[in-house]
Amino acid sequence: MNYAIIENNKITNVVVTDSPLSSNWIKLQDGFSIGDEYSNGVFSKPIKQLAELKKEKISNITIKPTEPVTINTVTYNGGNSSASAINGAVTLAQALAETDVKLWDIDNNVATYTFEEAQNITAQIAKEYRDKQLAKYTLIEKIKACTTVKELEAVKV
Repeated sequence: MNYAIIENNKITNVVVTDSPLSSNWIKLQDGFSIGDEYSNGVFSKPIKQLAELKKEKISNITIKPTEPVTINTVTYNGGNSSASAINGAVTLAQALAETDVKLWDIDNNVATYTFEEAQNITAQIAKEYRDKQLAKYTLIEKIKACTTVKELEAVKV
């Protein structure tokens, strides 16, 4: 049988034994464990503070600004660094007086593009990154602005 060792109304340990060895050893109910509370003969879960709940909600945001981006059936690495790398490739090719630029997709397939096409790819990747970052930070600000648990629960992540 499982017994909770109670100290200052909190479960501090759980032991398996046939009978309690002390008055602060209470038969443990299913669903409760170390860190949970016990008062007046009743087990309960601790109430989380709003700040802790906000942190948890923010950590559960699933918006990923660096996910791959598909443009006209070709998939590229997403994110700011990918957009910057493509922009850098265009700048380098122009500085070397080349007439086009070679880029590779997420599967390392190389293709040749005009500077205008490559800059359009850069812009689309950068826009996707920016839009996702803005959505993420807008959601974080919405979470931070909550003043009650009820408001926080209404925010969908």
